[in-house]
Amino acid sequence: MRIAGICQTAFIPRQPAFRGNCGYEIIPEDNLAKTQNSKLTQTTHFFRDVESLEFIGKHFANKDKIKVLVGACSSGEEAWTLQMLLGRKAKIEGFDLGKSAVNQANSGIIYIRDPEKSHDFNLGYADAYLGYEGLFYQHKAPQRAMFNEYFEKVRTKPEVATFKVKEDKKDLIKFFRADITNLKPCVEKGAYDALTFRNALYLLVSGHPIGGRVSRPPQVALVLDNACKNINYALKPGGLFVLGELSHDHDNESGQMVYRALKRNGFALAFTQDYDKVTVWKKKWDMNI
Repeated sequence: MRIAGICQTAFIPRQPAFRGNCGYEIIPEDNLAKTQNSKLTQTTHFFRDVESLEFIGKHFANKDKIKVLVGACSSGEEAWTLQMLLGRKAKIEGFDLGKSAVNQANSGIIYIRDPEKSHDFNLGYADAYLGYEGLFYQHKAPQRAMFNEYFEKVRTKPEVATFKVKEDKKDLIKFFRADITNLKPCVEKGAYDALTFRNALYLLVSGHPIGGRVSRPPQVALVLDNACKNINYALKPGGLFVLGELSHDHDNESGQMVYRALKRNGFALAFTQDYDKVTVWKKKWDMNI
């Protein structure tokens, strides 16, 4: 679940609550920081931006156990992807600001839609190859094998297949509600080897969920600093923060504001694929919150 940008109030109409793996959830105003919009956007699927997640496994290859916190976890697909990639050595936890998203994640239920039979493009089809034989691509075989190890099909309808986490895997991940700008009441200091909040920090400064450059109120930097301090608080010394790439949905200024906030609050770049895809950062020193 991605926090909508604080400049977006005038642009976003109120829409129905959580729906599928591309949707929205309205959050009561008193449950949010005053600088946050009361609308969350959700975009998620399995094996999304998988290179940055694989980097976590490579970085901690010599550790027997690691603990990872997945922020903006939505309905759980990204957290389960990490569990598949890292295996039993990893203890995964996920948090989201949206109540319905967390409930969905804890249910262990995943819905995969058939794009040949469903015409609502807001629902998203990125995971279709996992659920439908006709959409199976050979280069995706390893991902599908991992998915089938963790999930089993429980129901098939004309437009959607329903999968559920297998009984022996269901307790591997716990999901809870939390706010990236106020993690202290929910997590222990320095408890995690890695924290992911992929692509979501950009939304704290973007003017519109599908792009567009607008003026930013002065409190944006304060919101970013607060979020980065909370991320720093949750991570062990040398822990990794997976930011996610700066996609075409966000202008370059959004990215630069986020990068500067991370540097101010104890982080240095650890891994990037190219100049505009700064993905993983490493905690260098502690910050007080």
